[in-house]
Amino acid sequence: MLVWYKMPRYPYWPAVVKTVKRKNKKATVLFIDGHVSEKKAKGFTVSLKNLKHFDCDEKAALLDKAKEVYSHEIDLCINLISDYRIRVGKQMDGSKALNSV
Repeated sequence: MLVWYKMPRYPYWPAVVKTVKRKNKKATVLFIDGHVSEKKAKGFTVSLKNLKHFDCDEKAALLDKAKEVYSHEIDLCINLISDYRIRVGKQMDGSKALNSV
């Protein structure tokens, strides 16, 4: 799941939820950056209250705030997310086509 994570003194930043522990109200997240595909990336545990769904109503405002200081970096993140969503969509379309044969 894609989310926005709020770290103290920084704007909300795109992240991937790796695991959720509902009992403890915690999730393990991994920031989206140029190294998101590294297999050894473990992420870190955060409170669920510091997460927002990536496609929330505030998305445009969160992007604008992040761009104030991190324009290049947030653009890279958004491009990675867009590319991922396109590739997943194509895989899903392909699997539907195979299943309908």
